[in-house]
Amino acid sequence: MNHVWKKISDTIDWRPEDIPHIPKIRYALLKRLSKRCRNYKAELKRRYYSPYVGSPRRFICGDKRVDNDQWRQMVDYWDSDPANKCDKNVENRKKQTMSHTGGTKTFVRYHAEYEQEHGRAPDPIEFFDLVHKRHDENNSWIDDASEQIAVVGYTVPS
Repeated sequence: MNHVWKKISDTIDWRPEDIPHIPKIRYALLKRLSKRCRNYKAELKRRYYSPYVGSPRRFICGDKRVDNDQWRQMVDYWDSDPANKCDKNVENRKKQTMSHTGGTKTFVRYHAEYEQEHGRAPDPIEFFDLVHKRHDENNSWIDDASEQIAVVGYTVPS
């Protein structure tokens, strides 16, 4: 992507007051360009890629804008183990019935923050509530499966 940035930045007549902002502009532009390229490749895959077809036709893209060598590289990648693993992960993700509201924060960090705030570690039920309820005024469950598990967990004698 550096060559793309160079082409673009060379066509711009930068004002002196813009020069300190060039790294931010470059970052934003490359991020947007990467997203568009990713979406374009996904659309090409959806429209023209046929997995497990043994004919040489699969190495010819129906879109005339795509270079044949690049299409062959994409097909080789999509046939590879990492790409197949990605597709399998997408399928498995769709099968999940229970979500959590934890985001990218680790459960260990949730435990530590709870302990710092309350002076003790959360018990399992409190922790389940913490990561399976919305953080809004209603404090509602994130999904039906979480609510059902919680009801069962609350009624089981300890």
